[in-house]
Amino acid sequence: MNHPACDSRIVCSNRLRINRFSLRVGSSFSAALSLTVASSWRADCMAKRADGADAERLRDEAEGLWQRLLEDQSLRTAAPAVYWEARYHWLSHQLRHNKAAEVLKGIRSEKAWYPDLGGPPWQGRLLELEAKAARMAE
Repeated sequence: MNHPACDSRIVCSNRLRINRFSLRVGSSFSAALSLTVASSWRADCMAKRADGADAERLRDEAEGLWQRLLEDQSLRTAAPAVYWEARYHWLSHQLRHNKAAEVLKGIRSEKAWYPDLGGPPWQGRLLELEAKAARMAE
């Protein structure tokens, strides 16, 4: 079964969104950002289609790419939609490593400073992730 995020129409719409962002920002930062986001999506998508060691390697690759995006301290203000997407995916990977307590702490910290959690769709996804982490932490 294909994962919705792997649907070619969604990937195309995501590429369009990246291209619009790149045109709006118009810098080498945006080009590097676009490449990293596209690589992150690709690795996550391929991991959902793979199995065994390949899937685990691709998940680890995607996690590293999402983390690399988050290392940029200006990302939240320069590209908030990308920040919240990267934050969600990176926290999802942390939950995959059974780090439920850290995921809870991260989401609750974000909620304290940014109660809207980036707004739709990331707010809903982060709240679902928080609930899942809370169940795992029990």
